[in-house]
Amino acid sequence: MIQTRGELRKFETQVALTDLPDTGRYFALIIGINDYQPPNLKLKTPVNDAKRINTLLQKYGFETTLLLDDKVTG
Repeated sequence: MIQTRGELRKFETQVALTDLPDTGRYFALIIGINDYQPPNLKLKTPVNDAKRINTLLQKYGFETTLLLDDKVTG
């Protein structure tokens, strides 16, 4: 799991389209939540990180579903 921006940048530079086997369609469910219900912390980067991962995976041919904040927590 990618946990920091540095790890995301490293992942972005290391992954090549040729690294993915040609076995059909690829799907990803990406969830980013900044606003958890009290008393949990309010986070700053999960939504932006999820959006970046979404864009990156789409670039490599993934069909993605992106769920952010209220769409996840109701």
